Amino acid sequence: MPSLARCPFSVHRIGTAKFDSVLATNLRGPFLCLKYQLPQLISRGGGSVVVTSSIGGLVGGARNSDYAASKWGLAGLIKSAALDYAASGIRINAIAPGPTRSEMFDRWIDTEERRVVMAAHAPLNYIAHPDDMARAALFLLSDEARWTTGRVFPYEGGMSIS
Repeated sequence: MPSLARCPFSVHRIGTAKFDSVLATNLRGPFLCLKYQLPQLISRGGGSVVVTSSIGGLVGGARNSDYAASKWGLAGLIKSAALDYAASGIRINAIAPGPTRSEMFDRWIDTEERRVVMAAHAPLNYIAHPDDMARAALFLLSDEARWTTGRVFPYEGGMSIS
């Protein structure tokens, strides 16, 4: 395997401004959402929150340190907040998507050939559609998941199976 020492995404090459920007989006953003949602849910006597994380918050990956750190931190936030608010009747969970078709995904994986290669990394050999993630979130928001809190659910076609 070639050395990543010269890779611009290696930890020692990531600028602190970029690192801070990734954390601001992927960790501080959900924190602020929870901060302002939770008082409303408390006043209503409970409820459910689903946050979007990533497979990057479940497994490590080369060239991904800043993103992975933000998503692993998000998992800690979800688990801790779930414990803090369970007695208030509030469930807090997250979904952790793998590759999912979107405008951003199509900019990064911009040919059908590259999409086929990406899909092959998942045991189910599938790139998810946004409605797959919506179904997962709707389940976690529903009473069908009333016994579930503090979990980060992988929705990634089996990519995190070890």
